Amino acid sequence: SPDLDDELKKQYESRSVNSITEMKKFGHGKIFTAGFEELDISSSMIREHLARGMSVKDLVPGKVAHYLQEHNLYTA
Repeated sequence: SPDLDDELKKQYESRSVNSITEMKKFGHGKIFTAGFEELDISSSMIREHLARGMSVKDLVPGKVAHYLQEHNLYTA
């Protein structure tokens, strides 16, 4: 569990569930902590890729990549 004071830690532990399915059973009042992989991507890297005509589809969500391309943002 995250770094929390004792009371918050008790609340976190009593409300924590292990899956989205379990969370849906309750409808409210529960906490699901989703793991994620931290990516080393900066806005400068995205702008640099676009300025060089490189794809950013692996750096940003598809809709964002499409918007940037459609509006010719950050192109040289």
